[in-house]
Amino acid sequence: MNPSDLVQEIGERLNLTGLTLNDGICRLVFDNSLPIDIEDDDAGNLCFHSVLAPLPHDGRESLLAGLLSAHLFGIETDGAVFGLHPRTEELYLFRTLPVEGLEVEPALDALERFTHQVETWKRKIEALARGAADTPVPSDESEPLASEGIRA
Repeated sequence: MNPSDLVQEIGERLNLTGLTLNDGICRLVFDNSLPIDIEDDDAGNLCFHSVLAPLPHDGRESLLAGLLSAHLFGIETDGAVFGLHPRTEELYLFRTLPVEGLEVEPALDALERFTHQVETWKRKIEALARGAADTPVPSDESEPLASEGIRA
């Protein structure tokens, strides 16, 4: 299945008839406040991405260190990765899925899990920016912290 067809299928499953990639991208907005972009990277992948927050001026180093620790091995981000836009200084969360062999159900599952990660990390970053926590904590208390390694 190609990226365009996969996005159409996702749209149909979400009751969004006519969901298409315009210039290789489309935006889903959940709860009128959670935008998730789906993009065809022209290399056989669908990329999910969302802006989490602007990079704050105060506490940047601590925040960025916490985010880097959190996505080590993908343990605390369910395989998604943080990035910083070089021009806008916005913090992003993104995940890339190879389209070859990808069916609509696993794509929907990945989208749902990614959306949950965006919600979670928006809250965590807001708290970190306010100084409410020193380091991010896993979404699920049973998951090990990234600093413990994969085989904690």
